[in-house]
Amino acid sequence: VKVFGEITLASASEFQSSLLSLDKKYLDFIPIVINSTGGEVDALMMMIACMEQCVTPLCTVCAGLCASSAAVLFCFGSDNLRFMYPNSHLMFHEFSMACSESKGCDIRATHSHYSKIDKLLNKKIEKHVGLPNNFFEDMGHVDSFLSAKDALKHGICTFVGYPSLRIECTFKMSLDLKKGVRQESENRPNK
Repeated sequence: VKVFGEITLASASEFQSSLLSLDKKYLDFIPIVINSTGGEVDALMMMIACMEQCVTPLCTVCAGLCASSAAVLFCFGSDNLRFMYPNSHLMFHEFSMACSESKGCDIRATHSHYSKIDKLLNKKIEKHVGLPNNFFEDMGHVDSFLSAKDALKHGICTFVGYPSLRIECTFKMSLDLKKGVRQESENRPNK
C-alpha cells in the first residue's frame, strides 16, 4: 500500500479499501510505504481507525519524508516493523488549521477540538511506540524534524535501511491412484 502525496479523504478512502482487502489474505505482514508532507486530520483519523482494525501486522516504511499526519501514520506500524530509509526524516508538530473568515468563537471551538485530537494522537503514539509520557509536549509546538538515526535512537523506527521484499511460493502436489473401474452413479437417468 502506498501513501504518496497529500493525505486527503479521497486518498484515505483508497488506503482503507486496499488495507482491508489485503488484511483478508492471511499475509505475514502488509507493507505500507509512505512519502508525504501530511494532510487532513480527519483523513488521518480514518486511516488510523482502519489500521487498528487490521489483524495482519503492518510494516510502515518512511521512503523520504513523513511529515505531520504522515509521521503519525508511520508511527502506527507494528512493533519491529517500522523502517526508515537512511536519508529519510520524520516531522512532528502541533496541528495547524487554515483560518478563513469565521467568527472568533468558531475559530476557538475548532482550535479546541483539534487540540484535543492532537493530544489524543500524541498519547496513542507514545503508548504504541513506547515513548516516555509527554515526549511530544517536550519537543515544543514547532516543527520538529527527526533523522532516521534520531528516530531509531528514540525507538520510533525499528530499522534504518532499505527493506527488500522476498516472496517464497511453494506448491504441493500429489497423485491418487484410482481403480481401473468406471465410476458410475446408480441414479443416473437412462438415455
